[in-house]
Amino acid sequence: MINKNQSPDQNAKEAVLNHCRTLEINPWFIAKINNPPDLHFLYASFYLEGINIYQFSSGQVTLSQSYDWEDFTEATADFFALNTKLVLDGEHNRTTILMMDSGKKLLPHLQSYTSINVTVIDRPWWRKIIGFRSNTKWKMVIATAIYLVLASKVVGAYNTSNVLTSSATNTSSYTQSTPVTAPATVDTEYTLVKKEYLSKGTKLFIEDLDTPKLVLAGSVLGVNPNYVDTNGNKYFGISFEESDTKNKYWKDVNQMIKANMWYVKTSEIKQGEAQQSIEKETPKGYEWKLARGYLSIGVKLYYGSGENKMYVGQILDMEEKHYDPNIGKTFRAVKLKMYGGSVEWKDRTAILTGDWYIRSDDTALPK
Repeated sequence: MINKNQSPDQNAKEAVLNHCRTLEINPWFIAKINNPPDLHFLYASFYLEGINIYQFSSGQVTLSQSYDWEDFTEATADFFALNTKLVLDGEHNRTTILMMDSGKKLLPHLQSYTSINVTVIDRPWWRKIIGFRSNTKWKMVIATAIYLVLASKVVGAYNTSNVLTSSATNTSSYTQSTPVTAPATVDTEYTLVKKEYLSKGTKLFIEDLDTPKLVLAGSVLGVNPNYVDTNGNKYFGISFEESDTKNKYWKDVNQMIKANMWYVKTSEIKQGEAQQSIEKETPKGYEWKLARGYLSIGVKLYYGSGENKMYVGQILDMEEKHYDPNIGKTFRAVKLKMYGGSVEWKDRTAILTGDWYIRSDDTALPK
């Protein structure tokens, strides 16, 4: 439904976000794009598996294109004053996406959650301005002339305004100026993130690619040096909550360190070993049992081997034939409410044949 109190752009993004949620996709963010060679604007949903590009017309959302991160090995980000040019390269294909907003949000996600090698084109500030971006001489000459004309008009209007104000105002020969107090700088020292600096409650800051400032990205909910995700990947992980969207998920700290753009406040650094404050339990009075044969609604699933079993989520539903429109496949599926709060469908066969476990004292187990 169109909200008349919102801009068309806001309505489109909200519609795309709601559409993604009905498909149980949890986007990192929705961005307005102009996908060359198309001339019309589209909207892209960037999420863990890839990119879905949608058309929005008359209140209806229609999938236009879909890309998987695993199809690409290289990404080049070119940040301009008004947009971001993203070029994705793979073994058999190349895709260019012109992001009209939110370009700076994508880089840390690509570096943290994909194996894509990301390159940021380093430009001086003046080469981000329209007319100077291509470094073509004739374009720069024309742009300079236009900007000079505009600047002269602004200066002329300003001088005219000052003359009128001076003639209309009767002032004394002495004017006392009000001193300007510089804003207080509170805790301006930051340090690149290290594993030993992370603990529950640590605030993380990230470089704003459009300005020389650091912005608050989110905070740490918990730390686990031996985190194992649902795909069996093991890494030093933190449970992370974004400051703006309040989305919660796990991040690979090694990837964050490699990105060289994540910071903590120096004054808040807590030396020593990182705290393991995630939902990791030491078996007491119960046994671990392989999940096969125990799948039922309400049962909690864990993943891992040895003592490194991590809570993944709770079973909400199961389907013998679940169709996933994102991959175009039908499979036996288990619907899980994940640790971070999201809802995802998992391949039931993978659960039955992998290192998935339940606890013998789970009250949801059939008696």
